[in-house]
Amino acid sequence: ELGLILIERQVITSAVTTVTFSSLTGNTHEMYFLTYAIKNTAGSQSIYTFNPNGASTNLTGDQISGSGGVVGSSAVTDGRIAVGEATNGEASGFFLFFAEPAPNGQTKRRQGLGMSSDSAAAAGTARLLPTHLIWNETTTEITSIVVTGSTASSIGNGSVLALYRLNIG
Repeated sequence: ELGLILIERQVITSAVTTVTFSSLTGNTHEMYFLTYAIKNTAGSQSIYTFNPNGASTNLTGDQISGSGGVVGSSAVTDGRIAVGEATNGEASGFFLFFAEPAPNGQTKRRQGLGMSSDSAAAAGTARLLPTHLIWNETTTEITSIVVTGSTASSIGNGSVLALYRLNIG
């Protein structure tokens, strides 16, 4: 049966800095699909990162931002997938990560892509953030995925994060 299988859905009831999905078997799961709607309650902007096995290094990628007709891009090295603007800003989106190592003894970097939208508390201010991320690790099995806010307690009450895996057959 082909489809996405829910691994875990977490509804946040008290502000946290990290959300962890554990007990993963990345060597047998071809890909993971993360969905999120994060309410930033930290009081200042927070950058949200996708960290395989909690890694905060060995990550590279690109992010494009667009707001009010202004487009910019930046190289990222922190696993960034979303930005939550100041208090009561919201970030929502998805991230698809190809987790399975290469077959036949070959090596490949695991990588993913996603789309995020964030908005500030003030009406009419929003930004769209397409993201490409590479985990420059070719052999380590993914056993957990950690979503981290750069500001303490920035994943607020009412945030919802869900992780799925692709079922091929």
